[in-house]
Amino acid sequence: MVSPPHAVNVEGNSSSGVTFTTPTTRTQQADGNLIGSNVVLIRGIAFRRTNIHSRIGATARKADVTIDMGYRAATYTNTFDNNFLAPTRKTVHAKKTINLPDWTQPTTTPAPFDLIIKFDAPWVYDRKQALVWDIKVENNTGGGPYYMDWFSVVPPITSGDRPTDLGTGCTTKNGTFTHTASYTADANTLFLQWNGANGPAIAPALLILGSKDLNATIGLCTKLHGDLTFILPIGATSATGAVTSQLRVPWANGLRGLAFVTQLAAFDTTQASLPWALTNGVKGTTPHVVGGGATTAFLIDRLWSNTSTGPTGSMSTTCAPVQYQ
Repeated sequence: MVSPPHAVNVEGNSSSGVTFTTPTTRTQQADGNLIGSNVVLIRGIAFRRTNIHSRIGATARKADVTIDMGYRAATYTNTFDNNFLAPTRKTVHAKKTINLPDWTQPTTTPAPFDLIIKFDAPWVYDRKQALVWDIKVENNTGGGPYYMDWFSVVPPITSGDRPTDLGTGCTTKNGTFTHTASYTADANTLFLQWNGANGPAIAPALLILGSKDLNATIGLCTKLHGDLTFILPIGATSATGAVTSQLRVPWANGLRGLAFVTQLAAFDTTQASLPWALTNGVKGTTPHVVGGGATTAFLIDRLWSNTSTGPTGSMSTTCAPVQYQ
């Protein structure tokens, strides 16, 4: 689980060296993005490096780390200990020395969550209210800045979870019929786009759109993945079997994080069974936060200090992306 959710696909606009640069620090985030219906076990937390700013000083190092978790108090303040709802606070990683990886080298954008801190025991989260994680760092041996990815503003364009391919498309005279999907948003509009490639030439095409993966064998040249909630004509393929369909919808909060399973179909008399070629399916979601706007849209409160023992810190609604494991 990545939070904020849009960070799965998007690099932060800036970087933060607060947590693992200086000898002693304390960093806390209250996170309202995981509220839901299913109990989960959180076994660790992970961070990723920046690709925006210099990583020259981000050499491997050791540090003594303590991590507490709990539920967020009704009012979030600049006093660390007051931000836990009593009596939910629990030490999930007792103070011990950990090794921090070398972050000096470039990597993918965004980077993998490869600074992983495993908890001593899983933390049970019922997802009924916002959680809080609190990291105290002492005796950090590093000398240079250790910058992690950080969002100081909401990106002007946000996207949903990284799409997942389902199965393989049919073979046509143009190759393997493939499908990709993209769901993005700016401050006012949700943009939905579905693409097909290598389908049958000059053929009527359909978009199969639903919310569940049927993964069903029904006598076609590949499995049916879209659940047939909507079957929409999207024009015809080109000579190379390409087709694109776009939809723009005014943004509303009810559009956040909608799950879609889509698949394309095109009329194809060369198929051995029914005269339709199908693409792979694609599972994806709409953005969890609208592009632009105030950082309160992250649903995260952040507090930090350059000492691990001070009772108070500096507050913001910016955030470092994390992966709960």
